[in-house]
Amino acid sequence: MNGDVFPESYTSEQILTWKSKANGLLDSNPKLFILLNQGDRDWMDSGEGGWKKIRSLEKLLSQAGHPRFQVFLNQGCPGPWTVSFPNLEIVVINSQWWNHPFDKPLPTSDACTIADTDNFIEELEGMLDEAKSKNVLILSHFPLVSLGNYGGRFAVSDYLLPPKVAFRQNVGTSKDIVNQQFDAFRYRIANVLHDYSSVVFASGHERNHSIIKAESNFFINSGAPVSAGFVVKSRRAVLRSSAPGVVELTYNQNGQVSFSQLNVGANQLSASKTGVLINASISRPEITATAQTPPETGIFTKVAAGPEYASGWFKRLWFGQHYRASWTTPVQVPFLDLSNTYKGLTITGKGGGRQTTSLKLSAGDGKEYVFRSVDKDPYRALGFELRGTVAADVLKDQTSTQQPYGAMAVAPLMDKIGVLHATPKLYVLPKSEKLGDFRADYAGLFGMLEERPNDKIAKDKVFAGANDIEKSFKMFSKIYHDHDNYIDKKEFGKARVFDLWIGDWSKHENNWKWAGFKDQRGEVFRPVPRDRDHAFSRWDGIIPWFADREWGVPNGENFGEKIHGLRSLMWQARHLDRFAANELSKADWVNAAPLLPIRKLVNQFDTHARYLLLEPDVSP
Repeated sequence: MNGDVFPESYTSEQILTWKSKANGLLDSNPKLFILLNQGDRDWMDSGEGGWKKIRSLEKLLSQAGHPRFQVFLNQGCPGPWTVSFPNLEIVVINSQWWNHPFDKPLPTSDACTIADTDNFIEELEGMLDEAKSKNVLILSHFPLVSLGNYGGRFAVSDYLLPPKVAFRQNVGTSKDIVNQQFDAFRYRIANVLHDYSSVVFASGHERNHSIIKAESNFFINSGAPVSAGFVVKSRRAVLRSSAPGVVELTYNQNGQVSFSQLNVGANQLSASKTGVLINASISRPEITATAQTPPETGIFTKVAAGPEYASGWFKRLWFGQHYRASWTTPVQVPFLDLSNTYKGLTITGKGGGRQTTSLKLSAGDGKEYVFRSVDKDPYRALGFELRGTVAADVLKDQTSTQQPYGAMAVAPLMDKIGVLHATPKLYVLPKSEKLGDFRADYAGLFGMLEERPNDKIAKDKVFAGANDIEKSFKMFSKIYHDHDNYIDKKEFGKARVFDLWIGDWSKHENNWKWAGFKDQRGEVFRPVPRDRDHAFSRWDGIIPWFADREWGVPNGENFGEKIHGLRSLMWQARHLDRFAANELSKADWVNAAPLLPIRKLVNQFDTHARYLLLEPDVSP
């Protein structure tokens, strides 16, 4: 049930009666599952008391629960959530979270694990990546595309009132999929799905039935079980109907996905149209062994981080020399021994990040690790209309502004100033059965392995011996709800001054974790900076030079002997700095400056790429 199940007004007795009937239906059908999503009417038609109502509804539905009755209300959080079957992965989205204009769970409310669009998109992409061997069905009450009135499609007669039609098509109400609340999210989701195939996105909001094929994905609207409305003709429509009923999907064991349009008549359902959407399941192709990905581990190989960044004088003049020498110089790196490193590593899933390819791993030593690619690809961070264009090529080329091994240079420097951090090591992933479903895409990947700060492991194994490891917004919430908790502000100031010295301009909230330690006062949080992609960033070349001006992009700064753009260096972290460092005095900031000749130490390390790689440490 994809949202809007209950009327705007209901009593507790009505809800419990409905739940009892649903439980009886489940008891008499042992293979039946009921998944209940939320819609705009459940949120009081996007009204002011919508969040309060959804929490009240969840409280009622949690009574007399059934193991095969899954309610996806979760305090009104956006999701995403997954339900797994042998040949099908279902992803549930609360689309109303974006559409709702009033109170709803935000990062500061501490109601949701995810309560912002960026983290939601990252989580959704991870779910879709991990489900590539299955068919995928996404359930969302609001559709992304529609052939009905809510999608801005109207009958000819409606155009006799042009102001109404123009408003619905361009501004929209809270029920239209074109409205200022929902537009940005709709665009982001469409952008994500552009990278995948054979995904079915099913919605229940529009008062008609349609199946629309867009590239290699399908968008189903089925929101007219009793009465239906207008639906426009479309060459992309596999199905379109204004007859009351439902659309039924069938997922077969061989991977075939078929549909039936079931119309209501004489108190029964009858199929009026059937068809096949997907002919076979998605399967990963096997790869063959190459010289770069032998089946045995413990062998060294030479690999360049980014040979594609080589350039002639003309490109270097206009787009910069950057760190092209480091990217194109082969270095000697060991293959990662998954069986023995850290007492054995097991892949647990795909990591986050839109530009970095990464894997999460659990180790025999009880800790968790992450493997991140050295090279970056901004392809997925671009809107699909820019992909394959000159703009995409230029943006990809500007990855060379990053020092590929900068994180390895930063780690020993941070040891000197006493700031917590992970220490990465360079490896190449082998062609190993231990990679499982990830072998086809990840064998031969050149990247860095480092400990993943996490507290969901044995307490004696937690990073830095901390009691808790929190993301920034969770840490903010803990401080807000208990004033005995606090940030080690002087250590944070030291970490921020260090960021300025190495030219790392990207330290926004998501680039930090926080290690919590109990003391007599409460819990003190020490900063754990991460993601050093932009350390020592170089913006030479004519075009990057213009971008680096004060009137250019607000963030970003060329690394050199002197700091020229303090505002640019601090722009990304301005909100975090105001929260975490507001009690620091000018003297505190001055004293935070570590007594290390960092500029002299790192200014010349692009003359060759061997500064940390002459004697690679491959010990587990």
